[in-house]
Amino acid sequence: MKYLVNIIIAALLGGDFCFCQAVRSDSAGAVVSFANATAFTVDPRGNRYVLDAIQNVVVKINSSGAPVRSVGGYGWSDLSLDQPRDINAPNGLDVYIADYGNHRIVRYDHNLNFVSTIPPGSAPEGKDPPFRYPRSVAVSRLGALYIIDGDNGRIVKYSNENAIDQSFGNTGTGDARLRAPVRVRVTADDRLYVQDGTVLKVFDAFGSFVVALGEGLFRPPVTFTIDQSSVYIADSSRIYVMDGMRHIDTLMNFGQSLYTGKRDSLIDIAVFRDTLYALTQKRITPLAPLKRSGSR
Repeated sequence: MKYLVNIIIAALLGGDFCFCQAVRSDSAGAVVSFANATAFTVDPRGNRYVLDAIQNVVVKINSSGAPVRSVGGYGWSDLSLDQPRDINAPNGLDVYIADYGNHRIVRYDHNLNFVSTIPPGSAPEGKDPPFRYPRSVAVSRLGALYIIDGDNGRIVKYSNENAIDQSFGNTGTGDARLRAPVRVRVTADDRLYVQDGTVLKVFDAFGSFVVALGEGLFRPPVTFTIDQSSVYIADSSRIYVMDGMRHIDTLMNFGQSLYTGKRDSLIDIAVFRDTLYALTQKRITPLAPLKRSGSR
């Protein structure tokens, strides 16, 4: 059964966009409310892609703030999702979703037309998939995919869509070993940043550990995003910016100003051009203008 989900978005003061209601229609004409947003990304054209892990859908919102398409619904077919955890639209052409419950990455084009799954197809009977419960996906400038394998606490790298090229993070001792990785992102100069609990760990493109950042600084919950070579980190009360691998500045203190209630807490952040945006469970809102121009 195919579902069509239309998100009604109301413009609020200050350019906010509010997720007010979702209308899901099927043959019975059922209507349900929008559950909550769980992750988002902005592509180089300004399109926003928002995940709802409860309704298992992804919604495309154009640069003007209008919803244009949504796909998904619970299931395991090519067009279905099961608890999607992360989304990445790196180049204006592709959209990648970490489909947690289906143990795969789903690739769409920029109009949310299905392209492929990674790994392709399902695992042969009696054989485990190459990774399980993917928590996050990132794409390098050369097209390599980095996936958090939630079951094994490691990063797996795909140089193409057919086989794992490399894995790392689940061996060794000390900071080099990942404990509870939840998000991975790649800078323009091919550094990998991995959110491991409330610490950011940096690896090079070959999986070699470089440094751990922010220990004892960030207060949970924590999320982060990448803009070219800069890293923006949001915790429960502050936004930080990091332009090098060691220098961390406080970009803004927002305290409770971002929150409209207990059910509308900060979920994710993203950068488009010269503005940092925040996603709460109900809305997208601009947080802070950035000095740098030409960023995404």
